[in-house]
Amino acid sequence: MENRKIQTTKSGSYFITLPKAWVKKRELMPLDDSHKNKELILTENEDGNLIISIPGTQKLSYNEVTIPIEEYEEENSLERCINSSYVQGSDIIIIISKNTIASDKKRLVKAMVIGLIGSEISEEFSNRIIIRILVDPIRFPLSNLIERIYLLVSSMHIDAMKAFIESDKVLAEDVINRAKEVDKLFFLMLRQLNLSLTNRLKFSDICASDMKTDCVLGIVLARDLSKMAHYAAEIASEVVKLITKEVGRKLKDHLIKMSRFTIKMQQNAILAFFKNDFMRANKVVNDIQQVVEFDLETDTTVLKNIEDPSVIIGLISISRNLRNIATSAVAVSQDLQAKYHPRETLKKNALPQKLPNAEDLIISPDYGNELD
Repeated sequence: MENRKIQTTKSGSYFITLPKAWVKKRELMPLDDSHKNKELILTENEDGNLIISIPGTQKLSYNEVTIPIEEYEEENSLERCINSSYVQGSDIIIIISKNTIASDKKRLVKAMVIGLIGSEISEEFSNRIIIRILVDPIRFPLSNLIERIYLLVSSMHIDAMKAFIESDKVLAEDVINRAKEVDKLFFLMLRQLNLSLTNRLKFSDICASDMKTDCVLGIVLARDLSKMAHYAAEIASEVVKLITKEVGRKLKDHLIKMSRFTIKMQQNAILAFFKNDFMRANKVVNDIQQVVEFDLETDTTVLKNIEDPSVIIGLISISRNLRNIATSAVAVSQDLQAKYHPRETLKKNALPQKLPNAEDLIISPDYGNELD
């Protein structure tokens, strides 16, 4: 790090000099009169500091990770390791083995690749599989990914309850499968964030906001939305089990009413987050009490009117997952509180504090002369 003093010209402009060694190393000065001086980009970050960057020089580095398959014998451990490598921004994932890779392991790897956006198996040998991640991160801004996740989550909720009303097994199974799409988008979002935090990708390329906190909170928002997706999938799973069961119209109407109220909470939560609407978010937080009452009414009605234990468990599970969706909507609204600015925030320099003497922190008990 080098310090530079701000200087002024006769016209009143301000300037600072650049380190000579840095300019030469980056070849920023013209070689002769036929070459123009290169321009630099000045960017002000949220702390008010200026960042100097050279246009056109940011290149994605390539990260390669090798996974010895023998180290991941426990169930699903290899799958989780591949997921982790993808999320951390690896461009090439090489799976190796001292022996021939078993066919079931190869099938697992191929299934994993399908579940990761932009990945493909480029080479396959008896003892080695090479996965390349070819996704262009700039094509996937965080706001677009969040929008796609929300639309998926919302449709899953609506279709799960539609399958419940119409006893539609095919639609319920389709909802269950859609949860995988939400996971794919969420993993891509985490990968995007990791690339930007490790300076392999400009934050501005994937996040339109001037505040980095908005982008980070966007990831938190996506996590809460992905929870909603899994709760909707759980509802669909219970619907499949209830297809052949008899459920009274009164109970169905009650759960549909609860679902509609919960969907409204979902909508208000996402709108509050993107519009920075504190009062809308506050309403979502307050509305959870109504959902709790819906859930308690479900328990009472089901236990009073249903004798079949499997139906009791299924209906209570649907109600509980609707309540979980509402709880996640509350979490989204609370995410807004972390970025909401009700008025202008002033930054002030902290006053230096005098550190206490270490000896002053030690309390010596005085027992007097009783022990003499």
